[in-house]
Amino acid sequence: MEGMIIIAILIVAVLFVLLAFLTISIYLYVIYQKEKQTRLQGEQKLQRQANELKVVSAQLESAKTYSSITSIEIEKILKSITNPNISDISIDSDGDINFKFKDKDRDLMPILVKGAGSEQLIAIMFLPVPDDYLFSSIIATNSWNQRTETQSVFAYTINYNDKNIVILESDLVLRGGVGRENIKSWLETYISKINSFETNIISDMQSLDLKDSQLKKNSFWGNLGEFVGVVLGEVGKTVLGEIINPTVSLPNDSN
Repeated sequence: MEGMIIIAILIVAVLFVLLAFLTISIYLYVIYQKEKQTRLQGEQKLQRQANELKVVSAQLESAKTYSSITSIEIEKILKSITNPNISDISIDSDGDINFKFKDKDRDLMPILVKGAGSEQLIAIMFLPVPDDYLFSSIIATNSWNQRTETQSVFAYTINYNDKNIVILESDLVLRGGVGRENIKSWLETYISKINSFETNIISDMQSLDLKDSQLKKNSFWGNLGEFVGVVLGEVGKTVLGEIINPTVSLPNDSN
């Protein structure tokens, strides 16, 4: 009888120990879950705060205005443009920004952005034309400039080292302060006009079918052509000698 009592006491003791162990385990598990939830909420709060700071920082950056801008800031703005045809963005020794644009014919067109540190930004692209089409290129660029959709992206012809070059240019005055998004929009607009520009210039020149050699057979047009050639040659020296870094490589002629 006593043995049975002892066994019963032992069973009760074991059950009590198991119950105590289970109670402690449940208590510790609840504490762990609470701490885990608290830690997770803290991490989520920190992440929300970090995201809010990023948004505020981006808003402040977008709202920032420039009356003068550095080369590095221009480079950052260019890199923020989501256009797969933009490549090879770099800053040269003069502080100018160079990059390439892959046009509709998959040619890499060199583009230069000047004006870092000044009150005016200038974007320039070079399009060499055949030697015998100086007058045609002048007429074609004039036609382009008269289009209403060009949005201050204008063109002109120069002669540099006896090569006729059509230039597509756009200017942005920073005086008084211009927002970052406005600078980005200006660059995007300029880039968006390149394919249309090339199409229209080439189409107009082909439709004119006007060669300088044909005009030179007439003495008046011949003398005028020589005069225009000299003037555009001087313009070319100014543009490519002072405004444009002479180390910029020009694309090949599209003969």
